[in-house]
Order: sequence, then C-alpha cells, then structure tokens
Amino acid sequence: MTLRVAATLLAVTLLVAVAVASPIKRPHHIKPLSSSATDTPAATPTPPGWSKSFLSANWRIETSAHLSPATTGKIISSSSYDASSWLPTSMPATVMAALVQNGVYQDPYYSLGLEAIPVRLLIIIYHNLS
Repeated sequence: MTLRVAATLLAVTLLVAVAVASPIKRPHHIKPLSSSATDTPAATPTPPGWSKSFLSANWRIETSAHLSPATTGKIISSSSYDASSWLPTSMPATVMAALVQNGVYQDPYYSLGLEAIPVRLLIIIYHNLS
C-alpha cells in the first residue's frame, strides 16, 4: 500500500469517526419531534348520531357486459342488491390491479404475464369533452 492510499484511508476513517461521534445540531427555533401524547392533535369528535365509515375495504367490481340491460345504477345502489358474485377488491386500486388480485389475469410484471392481457384492455381511449 502506498503512503498516499494509507493517508486517504486514515482521513476517511477519521471523518467517519467524527461524523458518528458528533451530535446533530439544530437551530434553536426548531424543536425535535416528540412522541408524547400531548404533542399530537386531538382527534375530531364524531357528532352524536353519526358513525365513521372507512372506504378502503369491502369494494366489489364487475363488468357491465355481465349485467342485464335492465340493471340500472339505482338498482345496483340499493341495499338489497346482491353483488356477492362480483370480484372483491380494496381501495386504492386500479381495475387491472383488482383483476390480477382475483386471478382473472396473471401478474403483468412477472414473466410473460403482460402478453396474456388482451391489448384492448391496455388501450386508453380519450374522449373529447369540449
């Protein structure tokens, strides 16, 4: 080992040792984060008679091609509509993610999974809304 390489290694070792041993100095106006319960804001209380609903779970999807023409949004939105045969999913998710999760298609990021997905499902159609 040459003298230059040895000196460089020694300098790097000293810099690392100083960096590890030195405490982080904050400006006096910045307070460190605290994990105490007094520093966290209080949760917003739920008004009496109301309840909270979490919208991330218990979602189901189905293609309209599998529904009868008489099935309307009003029918699907009723509490008596049975959607148990629809594919379960959670939010946030894309339609493709839900189809992969339920085994309709293979994982597109694994092996040749992307080739198994019909091209018509991968084409995005933009409508002129003006």
